[in-house]
Amino acid sequence: MSATDLIVPVKVNALVVNRLTRTTETFNRWTPNFDAMIEEGAGAEPPPGVGTETMGPDSEGIYVQWQLPEALANGHYDQTTGETTFPFVPNRWLVVRYSTTEAAADRKAVGWIVQSDYLESRPVQDADGNDLYGTNKHPNPDSPEGAPLELTFLGRRHDLTQAPWTEPPAQKPHLTAAGPGLPGFAAYQPYNKDVFSIHDTLEDLKGDLDNYPPDATLSYFVVGWYSDDALDYLTRAASVPGLLPPGADGTADLLEALGWGTPEGTAADALDRTLYSGSALGVDWQREGATNESDKPSNIELSRILTLGSSSAEALGRLAARQTRSARTGDLVRSLFHGTLETLDTADGEEDLDTLTHHSWFSGSDGGHVWKVTARPVEGDDELPPPPPEPGWLTELNDVQRQYDDLTPRLRRSQQRLWNIWWLRNKPVPAFTPEHPAGFDAAADVQLNESDATSLAGRTKALLDEQFALLRQLPTGGTPEELAADIGKYATERGLDPRYQLERTARESYYRPADPVVLIKDTGAKEPLTRDTPLPCRLPEALITRITVSGTT
Repeated sequence: MSATDLIVPVKVNALVVNRLTRTTETFNRWTPNFDAMIEEGAGAEPPPGVGTETMGPDSEGIYVQWQLPEALANGHYDQTTGETTFPFVPNRWLVVRYSTTEAAADRKAVGWIVQSDYLESRPVQDADGNDLYGTNKHPNPDSPEGAPLELTFLGRRHDLTQAPWTEPPAQKPHLTAAGPGLPGFAAYQPYNKDVFSIHDTLEDLKGDLDNYPPDATLSYFVVGWYSDDALDYLTRAASVPGLLPPGADGTADLLEALGWGTPEGTAADALDRTLYSGSALGVDWQREGATNESDKPSNIELSRILTLGSSSAEALGRLAARQTRSARTGDLVRSLFHGTLETLDTADGEEDLDTLTHHSWFSGSDGGHVWKVTARPVEGDDELPPPPPEPGWLTELNDVQRQYDDLTPRLRRSQQRLWNIWWLRNKPVPAFTPEHPAGFDAAADVQLNESDATSLAGRTKALLDEQFALLRQLPTGGTPEELAADIGKYATERGLDPRYQLERTARESYYRPADPVVLIKDTGAKEPLTRDTPLPCRLPEALITRITVSGTT
């Protein structure tokens, strides 16, 4: 550790699973099914209730998981490429467990190194030359492009009581908070065993005559780092598109963009590396003890905290009305949600609120546009010019716009139908299941033949070509500024009087019923999902190295 290291805090959670917890509590733990994803075209995450793990005696112990800082778990969208990328995360973690038992009052320490990015397809050998196994089945990032996706195993743990740690040769980086592309990868412990979590079975605490680990008080200390300093987010984050505001420069601006705070007077530009540290202290282990109190709502509580509505406002209003036994309270909540609290007590206040609530049951979609010529705004007391006669080119422009607007939903439906047929045609057939219906593949191939103008693919391409042809006749732009410039150019080329301007306005939207909302209140979460204050980071000189309690250090 050097003086230029920035120590970023991580939250460490420890779940105690003793015999009573294992046998009386309901655990829903599952792992991704990448085999089904590859062979059957199914999602990697199984449906509810499918592929759950069995909590047997070997599942007892302490589950230690560390939570990545928010800045490392956020993806960033590049408007130029249209891609969302996640930063590389620390790929080495030291986990130290301190323990005291009745048989051994002196504190005992054991430790592990978690090689989070270990891939079994890039093997490391043990002292005997045997390849080491990974823990979690995982898509192989080294699969040849264009070839079927291969699977390997990700993550491993090295026991420091068995041998000292030796850093393996550098490998191409790949590990992010999303892992194999699962949004919950870093947060859901069964997905990230020996990656961002460990299962401590406590077997090393057993005495010669013990069948099970004895009662103990445990503490866990976790430190993470990048095996290659060149991958450290502190040195790479400045290149992330859109992360830094315009004009920002230097490490201080970068830390502010990441939401990381440093002690006053810190020479931010001197910082060149990050370490990630956290702890879980005073964890009580009793195999035959009681279950720990859980914040998870019971089934009885769910009936009081769950409600359904056609919109968020309606669901929240119903919940408030039910909890207070007052319809008036429900109306107040709905009105507060819609921003009409000041007009609720007017003559038409309740009727207006019901109208707004009804509108929220539907989601709108683009209904197209219409073009018109209007007078430019004038300054002071100047009079507006008289309404201009409608130029002939405006009628032609609106005709083209109407054709474009009518064509767009037809094209979308055709594209969706084409995609559905392509997906069904190429969807892998699971083993021991019937093949595609007789004649389906041949019929699908006919519709997917782009060179046949009468096929679905041919008709879709014709619609797409027609749309592009119409679009070339309309003022367009990728940004509001580009659109405004093209509109001005279009009007000038057609000799529009400078006192007037060409405007594009939206037609009335199309509406469809919105998805219903299930609202759950008081789920047991004790912490906000995001921080609204900087994450307090430290320097090595500010670390606490010892604590004195009642004269004992």
